[in-house]
Amino acid sequence: MFKLWLEWDMGQDGSIFSTKDKAIQWVNAAVADDSELQEEFPNGYNDLADSGLCYIEQLNIDPTY
Repeated sequence: MFKLWLEWDMGQDGSIFSTKDKAIQWVNAAVADDSELQEEFPNGYNDLADSGLCYIEQLNIDPTY
C-alpha cells in the first residue's frame, strides 16, 4: 500500500493506493485537470517529485493488527 504526499491538498489526504503506479496515475490525472498545474508541471508526477513537491511513501501493513 502507498500513501501520496503533495504540497497541496488536492483530495488525496486519507487515500491509500494499492500500487505506486496507481498513485502516480492519480497525480497525473489531478495535474491534467488543473490548467495552471499542467502548465507548470507538464510531466505531472515526475516534475512534482523532481521539485520536491510530491512523493509516494510505501506503507508497512502489520497483519497481526
